[in-house]
Amino acid sequence: MYLAAEIGHTFTLVQAAGNREADLLSLSVGGGVGFGNPRRNRNDTGFDTYAFKDVWASAALEWQLTDHIVLSPYVALFEQVHGRLRDAARRYIEGETHASTQLVGGLRVAATF
Repeated sequence: MYLAAEIGHTFTLVQAAGNREADLLSLSVGGGVGFGNPRRNRNDTGFDTYAFKDVWASAALEWQLTDHIVLSPYVALFEQVHGRLRDAARRYIEGETHASTQLVGGLRVAATF
């Protein structure tokens, strides 16, 4: 089992105008922490204990294209906080870096109807 808790806030950059209900452009920022039970940690690193696994910070720029479509580029930075989990992540990553930090980004498109 993995539990995640996050806190965040959305800042309006361009307010809604005319007949629009949603703000045209906003910035959402947040941060959180993940917690794993012994079974999850055993699967990841081979030890049986409850532990905080990772922390992260994230940001998303939410562009309301229409009343029903949102385009949102996002980025998040994750870091392993438990020593054994961090060491296992460093051993797992192949290639140019052996860091336990992960940078994730993408583009989200959401449609509501």
